[in-house]
Amino acid sequence: MFTLLLLTTVLSAAETPGTPVATTPTVGAIRWDAWHGPASKVGLIVEKTLAPAHWHYRLPFYGKEIGENAVEARANTQDIMDREIEYAHRAGLDYWAFVIYPEDDALSLGLKLYLSSKLKDQVNFCLDLQGGFLSRGGPGAWPEKVERYVRYFRDPAYQTVLGDRPLVYLYSVEGLVGSGRFETWDDARAAFDRLRAATRAAGLADPYIVAQGWSPKVLKKQVADLGLDAIGAYASSAGEKAAPYARLAAHTEQWWDSFRATGAPVVPLVTAGWDMRPRVETPVPWVKDGDIKQYYEAPTPGELATHVEHALAWCRRYPKAAEAQTTLIYAWNEFDEGGWICPTLKKGDARLDAIAKVLATRSAGQPPVTTQKENTTMPTPESNVIEVRRFLPEKPISRALRPAPLAAFVRNTGDAPVTVRPMLALPKGVRETGGTGTEPITLQAGEESKLLWEVEATAPTESCKLGLDILCNGKKVAEATLSMQFLEPVEITHPPYIPAPKPANSPLLVGAHHCPLWEADRPDMWDNIVKHPERTPALGFYAQDNPEIADWETKWATEHGIDFFIYCWYRTSQGGPVETMFSSAIHEALFKSKFKDQMKFTIMWENQRRGVAGVADETDLMNNLLPFWMENYFKHPSYLKVDNRPVLFVYRPEFLVDDLGGVEQVAKAFDLMRRACRDAGFDGLYILGEYRGLEAKHLTLMKDLGLDYTFAYCWYVPDNPTPARAIKTQMEYIRKTQHMNILPQVVTVSQAWSGWKDEGTIWKIPPRDFETLLRQARDFVSSLPKNELGSRMLLLDNWNEWGEGHYIAPYREYGFGYVDAVRKILTDAPGPHTDLIPEDIGMGPYDLAYKAREEQP
Repeated sequence: MFTLLLLTTVLSAAETPGTPVATTPTVGAIRWDAWHGPASKVGLIVEKTLAPAHWHYRLPFYGKEIGENAVEARANTQDIMDREIEYAHRAGLDYWAFVIYPEDDALSLGLKLYLSSKLKDQVNFCLDLQGGFLSRGGPGAWPEKVERYVRYFRDPAYQTVLGDRPLVYLYSVEGLVGSGRFETWDDARAAFDRLRAATRAAGLADPYIVAQGWSPKVLKKQVADLGLDAIGAYASSAGEKAAPYARLAAHTEQWWDSFRATGAPVVPLVTAGWDMRPRVETPVPWVKDGDIKQYYEAPTPGELATHVEHALAWCRRYPKAAEAQTTLIYAWNEFDEGGWICPTLKKGDARLDAIAKVLATRSAGQPPVTTQKENTTMPTPESNVIEVRRFLPEKPISRALRPAPLAAFVRNTGDAPVTVRPMLALPKGVRETGGTGTEPITLQAGEESKLLWEVEATAPTESCKLGLDILCNGKKVAEATLSMQFLEPVEITHPPYIPAPKPANSPLLVGAHHCPLWEADRPDMWDNIVKHPERTPALGFYAQDNPEIADWETKWATEHGIDFFIYCWYRTSQGGPVETMFSSAIHEALFKSKFKDQMKFTIMWENQRRGVAGVADETDLMNNLLPFWMENYFKHPSYLKVDNRPVLFVYRPEFLVDDLGGVEQVAKAFDLMRRACRDAGFDGLYILGEYRGLEAKHLTLMKDLGLDYTFAYCWYVPDNPTPARAIKTQMEYIRKTQHMNILPQVVTVSQAWSGWKDEGTIWKIPPRDFETLLRQARDFVSSLPKNELGSRMLLLDNWNEWGEGHYIAPYREYGFGYVDAVRKILTDAPGPHTDLIPEDIGMGPYDLAYKAREEQP
């Protein structure tokens, strides 16, 4: 950014801190993408500011020293952007806030490369708008900008807060009004009202707009005048000369409280520094009369990480003020202005590594926020510094009458020793049988201790809560809870292999969506589940390329009435020979498994990365993609065929309109695919398109595309519904889709939802209530016309979407509860049966790749 932000802070006690509330604040970082060299004058100017040798330590990892006082710093390729995404993802950043310029401006190159990246689902994005650029052209230019912004809001990777509100930052608010811009503040207010209206018309929630500035009083007025939602800042500086970073961090943290004192919601800023001496020494047009002595020393990685940790704690302590539960770091790449966390050529990723250690533990063992505890008594000093980082069993799933090891990691984040006593709170029927976790311990400043217990359930239990209280001087200073189920006791045996499945038969073809993200070389995918230990699969944090994993899944699925899996299928690029990603669950596990002939499978083509992993044209579809499917899948004896037709599911089929040049061309291509299947000896091809809405226009488009059926991957139910409401809403969607009578459907029922980052509506239907949903769906399916595929098939969402919060495979909290519900409602199998887990027969563990990564220094 081009402008220096200054603040003189006055602390206020308008709100006393409450008991810290367990939640998971998100963390973003600002991107100012000027690092593109000759693409614009700005790109060449900022290279010159870093050209003197004493500034080379700031060069980003993609920079080059081309002389003693000459450099290049150009993030202008897809490869560099992909590497940046990987760095940010590994550090645990949730999103980037891109400083927004006109689409054709070179300063928008970073955003364009991000949007075209095949890795963008690893880090979300949002907009950081600038008042002057935003309002340029006044009301006449506004509709085109609104269309652009709403297009971004609709992107699945767009960052949301407070459920599903698109997050937007607005810097330089005062620049909205002036010559060639909005003429009055009323005009500016009307513009934001139109943006909100257009967002709602697109089926989205109102954007959550954060005004960024430096004066709390001015920001509060801007929020009121423009109808904005919160206040924050872009960067921080109190104008000190050659001051240590600790002074800047302290100033910024005082700023959070001064902003909170206004009564407006706050997004706290985290600063990675302020030192724009390169821009003063080599003058730039946007800095006037800069002071070469006005700067702060660079932070050590540890100092920066501590500052981040303080911001997260502040969000938890003030859940009302920090209602969006997000914090913003200045900055990812303001190298010459003095704030960066992007890895550098000489220092590597030390800053990111330090931040990663904080973010990796920010929510371990903590449930999503459910209540707000505001305006309570001041906590004792110990309650500010003691935290339970993790509290979880050592085994994925437990049985009654069998020892279940528990572990907790307790940390003293303060600056003085503290003596605490841990106390387990166990439900009836669960007893403590050993361990050292109940003895008093003294934690030195910054020290963490691992506590161990063994517990045992005297009889099988349904989901129950185990609690851990940390006491200091008789007062509770930290706590954690854990949901577990203890299965019925089973004697441990050692057969040569997993016992063969004993299928439970259903009158329906029952399928379950299968999310194959859990590959051996991507153990980081499990990081999101660490904060939800109750979701731990019965297989642990497994690597899906192991054929034994496929055999356990086949056994558990078929023994509970599930006939086939629908694997999400990803193409890495288009226009050439087919290459895939996340395919090891099929090619390495299923195809090499012992039980591969005992269960069917099909694929759902993930056609969501528009222009990247769809098809380049009809030739690509018919000469590359379809032959790959035909040889690898359709002709496989275990591939699902109905009426001698392979069944193909397609996600975002509407994107094919652009790929193939029109609706008629898509319909023609589908007919060519069906003809190719007939030529291969089949009787055609069933093509089902994914849609989870009720717009007649969209269903008509799907019909015109030549799809045979519509289906939902999952059902969206807003507003954190109760189980009863989640069931009712899904059945309403299903019945209304049928009532419109535009395109026949194959019914899907959803068990839960949270989103990968708990960023939207969060709900779960427990197993007993899931029986109700299954019963209603089964009865509805039986009413469909008998000549339709939908009368013979029912889809379950989802087998193993552990990160997104919907799953029915056996796991820690409810054991086999969901698949038992499927067996009970959809099959005629007898109720009593024994469900084996790997430990019962001396097999496993299957989480070696994840543990190896965790043990790395």
